[in-house]
Amino acid sequence: MESKREIIYVDAGKVDENFRISMYHVEKHRTLIMDLVDIKDNNEAEIYAIYYAIFYINKYEYKNSIILSDNKTATQNNILNALARYKERFR
Repeated sequence: MESKREIIYVDAGKVDENFRISMYHVEKHRTLIMDLVDIKDNNEAEIYAIYYAIFYINKYEYKNSIILSDNKTATQNNILNALARYKERFR
């Protein structure tokens, strides 16, 4: 039987002079927010948001997950795509 799909929304935006990323895990009704420093633009912040979601999924060993982002540039990042497909667990 296939495990339940875990849906994770990510987003990034500028707050004052710094960027902030947020992640929302639908099934757990959990929101996580992180302030970033030394980020040059929103695309870079969005990449960090997706990376954070990948790390979160692997930390809790969710087997069937989807990350939703509204930033096309970030979703096409080669490093993130490689990490998302990596079969080994991050430890």
